[in-house]
Amino acid sequence: MDSPNRDSYINRYRLEEKHLLHRYEEPPENYDLVNIVLISLGEKADKDRLIHLLQVLFTESHQTFDSKRNILQKEYHIEITPEMEQEMSTMCNLSLNISEEALNRGLAQGRKEGRAEGRLAGLNETALRLLSMGLSVEDVSKGTSLPLEAVEEIKKQMIEKNK
Repeated sequence: MDSPNRDSYINRYRLEEKHLLHRYEEPPENYDLVNIVLISLGEKADKDRLIHLLQVLFTESHQTFDSKRNILQKEYHIEITPEMEQEMSTMCNLSLNISEEALNRGLAQGRKEGRAEGRLAGLNETALRLLSMGLSVEDVSKGTSLPLEAVEEIKKQMIEKNK
């Protein structure tokens, strides 16, 4: 059997009892009711047919529903029933919605961080201008709302640059 792709792995997790406040023991069957299986499908098609099948179903978002159905039929000889077709369509739409939501969240966070960085850069420029006009570090700090230490650092960099 071929060695698995380094981007692919399968892990199993289980709940474990830890005695934090008492020493009463419980048999695992009373609390280990959940089994979690994590399968990382990686970026590339794996030689393992099961992993490749899962990659087609779950990770290849650039493929259309029809192309996924064709792969399942031609490569895996899976006959797609109308019920399976509906479930696949739902699953494809769900994964598309999840990736779009993640993209939108990432873009919103990036815009927020960009605005914060831009605001800080503008304040730093203002502080630099005010310092070069001869205002004290304290006055610049009050005028820009920058911490005193930040204005002192800007002044130190300004002096170093002018040496």
